Amino acid sequence: MNLPKSHCFDAISICNPKKIERITHIFKRRCITQRRYQITKGIRSEKRLPNGDLFGFSVWDKVRLPNKQVGFIKGRRSSGFFDVCDIDGNNISHSIKYTNLQRLCGNNVMEASVSPPTTKVMGIRNAKVL
Repeated sequence: MNLPKSHCFDAISICNPKKIERITHIFKRRCITQRRYQITKGIRSEKRLPNGDLFGFSVWDKVRLPNKQVGFIKGRRSSGFFDVCDIDGNNISHSIKYTNLQRLCGNNVMEASVSPPTTKVMGIRNAKVL
């Protein structure tokens, strides 16, 4: 993975040239909403959208798919199918059954570190910084 070049790395190396170390993890934080703002769907509120937990899963829970990929729950349906995306919001799987998902952790604690409930954090391993 190539990191974007910025003046931040230059400033760190100029200020403290003896203390530069190679890192192995990079954490990315993404803001998420605390609740669902749209409650119903349809012209005259015909269909009520699911809120809260659904089959033990909630929005932005970290899950593992059957092909060993790790992603986040992006959308839920009352029928038990979920949309799964990566940390950047790109769809990994569209309409996967909840029985095929393994819940790794909830949406407020990621990578064994305590985060505010409005962020999702995922570590990226083996990053090269130079």
